[in-house]
Amino acid sequence: MNIPNMPRRSSVSIGFLVLLSVIYACFSINFSYEYGRLSTVIGYDDIVYFDDGLTRLRIFYENGIFDLLLNLVRNPPHSPFSTLLAAAAFAIFGIRDWAPYIANASVIFAMLLLVRHITRSMSLYAQVVLLFFALAPYFVMATVLEFRPDLPAGLFGAIAVFLAVTRPIAETRFRDRLFLSCIFALALMTKPTASLFVVVMMLASLGFSVYRSCSAPRNATLLFATLLAVQCLVMSIILVLPYYYANWGHLTRYVSSATGSDIWVYSRDWEVKLWMYLTGVYGRQLLGGFLYVYAAAIVLFGGMFMFYRKKDSIKVLGGLVVMVLMAWFAPTYLGMGNPFFAATFYYLFLFTVIYGFVEVFESVVGTKSTRFYAYAFGMIAIVFVLALSYATIQVSSPRSRPTHSDDSVKVSQDIFQALEADIAVKADKPVTIYYTATGYVNNDLFTYYFKKRNKKIGLRGLFTFDADEQEWVRLLEMSDYIVACDPGTGGVANESFPSGKLLDKSMALVRSRSDFVEIKSVKMSTGSSYYLFKRIDKAAAVQG
Repeated sequence: MNIPNMPRRSSVSIGFLVLLSVIYACFSINFSYEYGRLSTVIGYDDIVYFDDGLTRLRIFYENGIFDLLLNLVRNPPHSPFSTLLAAAAFAIFGIRDWAPYIANASVIFAMLLLVRHITRSMSLYAQVVLLFFALAPYFVMATVLEFRPDLPAGLFGAIAVFLAVTRPIAETRFRDRLFLSCIFALALMTKPTASLFVVVMMLASLGFSVYRSCSAPRNATLLFATLLAVQCLVMSIILVLPYYYANWGHLTRYVSSATGSDIWVYSRDWEVKLWMYLTGVYGRQLLGGFLYVYAAAIVLFGGMFMFYRKKDSIKVLGGLVVMVLMAWFAPTYLGMGNPFFAATFYYLFLFTVIYGFVEVFESVVGTKSTRFYAYAFGMIAIVFVLALSYATIQVSSPRSRPTHSDDSVKVSQDIFQALEADIAVKADKPVTIYYTATGYVNNDLFTYYFKKRNKKIGLRGLFTFDADEQEWVRLLEMSDYIVACDPGTGGVANESFPSGKLLDKSMALVRSRSDFVEIKSVKMSTGSSYYLFKRIDKAAAVQG
């Protein structure tokens, strides 16, 4: 996208992008520790990857690199990217809860690197403005504050799709196609359970790149362009094949259980699903007012492309819009209760707007005065401030912390300390804990706490989503400890699941057991309590 008859522009330095990414991540984390989700105990799905990353790091520290590699082969991680990023964060910054979130600055850096690539033909000032514009929406901040693979996978997929759509594949060199294959492979390795979606987006974007190659002025043959696209596809498959071969059984079981259960479905009503990632519950949270900013900008840019008769830009913009709609439709169709499933849609939407702006800038740069640019970028700054203000409204108010924040910290720490003290009396043997409710207090959290202290205590956690009391009894019979709670925990426990709606019944069942005794209770601000019970000898119970 070089401008004819214009001097070559200097791009924003890599060092500036690194600094901006780190500063943005630090600001987001500090804000969230005061007023957002990080002021609570580490939640799902973050704690799963914290625990897995720390497990792999301990193996590396104690047994070396070869045992670590062997462990990765024998027990492939659910998300290789998130697990290894967590392990690297703990290795660099120490075993601190904030370390993996700081490491998410690397994901922000990847986004800014693409924005730099798109805007490289513009002035340095314009590049900086658009970099800040890209950081404005809340889904970007959430990419720092959520340590789960959904958002990074969505970003990497959006980057790969954008690069494929905006360049005819016949005009690429082998190293370009290898790089594109690596980005697609990275998306596949970041969230393997979304691989079908990534593959469909890959095929569609490569197909469009083939179409552009065949319809360009120096058109390539269909066979030649197709072979290049197939080469790109094959390289991506080769890169991820070892992992998928080793972990295929787990991935298929996970996807089957997730999609086959109504527990994870937000809605099956199309009137609800149609808007859930736009103006609905998830769209308001992550996209906010940027939906209108982005949509209006794309319509405006499309009109200007037609005015300036930029046929190739119209074609690319149209291809990007189609890919944006595909990225929106896939999670919308599923209707799952996860706001982050539309991450590819959000990021691709953003990149499309930036592409349109750059192309419009190139169209008018030779026909407008310097004053025009001052006005144009002044308008961008105004839109940025207004949109950011609207987006800020969508997140928790800076005047109050989440209501369950202090309770979740207090309960998890007090219950864990009592558990740790009681287990310390026994020999180092595996311990099984039954949880009547899941939420902030869970087995992954306690396992992580033990690993932070480098204590070799194996915890096995039992929990059921079902309201089947016979299943509750079966799990109780297998357990050494029980973590139970009263109803009305104010969000510390997830009471939306079937078993979570019957906490009064499960509590009564636990109380009726003579082979368990309460060793700790923690009262919350809501008036409800969390409890820790341990199994005792039945003979001792009878004597008592």
